[in-house]
Amino acid sequence: MAENIVFETEQERREYMRRLRMKKEMRLRKKRRRKIKKLVRIGLAVFVFILGFCVLKFIVSKVKNATARSGRTVTAAVPADAQMYTGDEILHLNFPVLTLDQSSGEPADLDGDGEPDEDLNQNGIPDASENLTIIGDVQNTSEDGVLKNMPTLTVQEFNDILSDLYARDYVLVDIHSMTSAGEDGFVEEEIALPKGKKPLIISEAGLQYDPTDHQHARDLYIDDAGQCMNTYVNADGQVVSGAVDVVSCVDAFIGQHPDFSYNGARGIIGVTGIDGLFGYKINTDPDVVSVINRESVPEGTAINADEDENGETPVVAEAGIMPKNGGALQNSGDGTASVMSSSGEAAGGDKGTGESAAGRSVTVAECQKEAEKSLSDNRKKVLKLIRRLKKEGWTFASSTYADISYASEASIVKKDAGLWKEEVGAVLGETDVLLLPHGGDLDGWSGYQNGNEKYAYLKKLGFSYYCVDDSGSLSWLQTTADYVRQGMHEIHNKEAYGEVMKMS
Repeated sequence: MAENIVFETEQERREYMRRLRMKKEMRLRKKRRRKIKKLVRIGLAVFVFILGFCVLKFIVSKVKNATARSGRTVTAAVPADAQMYTGDEILHLNFPVLTLDQSSGEPADLDGDGEPDEDLNQNGIPDASENLTIIGDVQNTSEDGVLKNMPTLTVQEFNDILSDLYARDYVLVDIHSMTSAGEDGFVEEEIALPKGKKPLIISEAGLQYDPTDHQHARDLYIDDAGQCMNTYVNADGQVVSGAVDVVSCVDAFIGQHPDFSYNGARGIIGVTGIDGLFGYKINTDPDVVSVINRESVPEGTAINADEDENGETPVVAEAGIMPKNGGALQNSGDGTASVMSSSGEAAGGDKGTGESAAGRSVTVAECQKEAEKSLSDNRKKVLKLIRRLKKEGWTFASSTYADISYASEASIVKKDAGLWKEEVGAVLGETDVLLLPHGGDLDGWSGYQNGNEKYAYLKKLGFSYYCVDDSGSLSWLQTTADYVRQGMHEIHNKEAYGEVMKMS
């Protein structure tokens, strides 16, 4: 109960009430101060948490970017008796798309002059190549150094080469492991390998598959067991699957010999873009000949998809926009198009329907819609492949868009590289390796100069590692602050491999 206080005077009562109000106010002030302090502590804790989270996120982002740039896997413990190698001691062997047999076919006549092409690559684009020397029975039948009837490497020969490299104690290493990138640019690093092992880089240049080609793999896919396999046509004309190209063969070999891969490394896949990716069309391709070098288009040829030689708009769809049966579209003059088979005959309906072969018509919009769905499905397959290959340890590289030599003039190189970055690089993701095919290079052996227009453009696109053909030495490396250039051996046949091994 509250204490009953009797005051003698009113003044005493007021004084008492004043003291009570002061005590109450002091208690309220203390309570407010405690509350403020509590809120400050909570705010400070939240601030520290947010700051720490941001710092951690920044560090993780830096680590991820550095990992993506260097392409390194988790570093294994270095053995006590490890053998150290510098980047210029790494052997780099570059292989083409493998053939299923020994036949190489007839030289192509792409320009229609009745003679084998000597100044055009297989896509009809001028291809400046340096003089090449082949040891063996291959003859150089061209004055400009372009080889004809050169035997290409078969699947069995490539598997024999893998077995021989393994017997010689070579192990696969990642191209990014030979250098590191710091604030001052690239610096050469040493690689620690188990004693007795030697570093090796394997790459495949010009990876492109043609679904109608019976001499090479038709595509690359992931089978039910999660392995990368190829589809191809066997000697009996049957479409079958198996490991018949560089990527699938290397994967199969490492499956049998895991120690052939050091620290999870696989190899480099040099991808072109003119025939899609891994055997799948994923974009409506441009008229690559006219885009890269308009002057090489024969007179009278329509080079704009929207206009033919008569100035009229054709119904035939652009590259990649084709009916399911692989045929073409024939203009019917009424906004529809008859579906033509690849043999030129109209693809008719089922027998007994009363519909003539030439009478079946579809709208261009319907064909385009069907083609776009096919492209979309292909993109999903390609993205699945890319994720799988990266996870396995493969590194992607540009092998030019149209498989041309970058010893060509700057305008051709820039247009080709721009197409590759836009059509292929956008799908593959970050790529900083360039495999320069056909013996071509950007500049002299002394180094790439800042005034080199081709190098400046490629550097702008993000390329920092340049692999060039070098038959003069077993291994070679040039490391500068701005780029890394490595020598590689183009192994087009088993004889070329034998010559390289003579240097070791």
